[in-house]
Amino acid sequence: MSKDVGYGNCGQRKVTLQEAMRVLVKALNTDEGYRYSWQANIAVMFQDEYSRQLEDLGSITKNDIHGISNEAAINFLNLLCRIK
Repeated sequence: MSKDVGYGNCGQRKVTLQEAMRVLVKALNTDEGYRYSWQANIAVMFQDEYSRQLEDLGSITKNDIHGISNEAAINFLNLLCRIK
């Protein structure tokens, strides 16, 4: 798989995956709204799947799922951005 992410217009050079990730991580670390949008979208994905998987148990509330999902999203972003 190529590490090239995109092609520039008007003769611009290709952007490597490493460069793109640096830009993404910087944006996630400096733009609170952008970071929260990632967190929210990741959390909803976890929440939906968790709800499907645990539907039969009936002992976990929607609030529990919401909290667990958001903590998982925060942990993912911290891992991605190498925050301890």
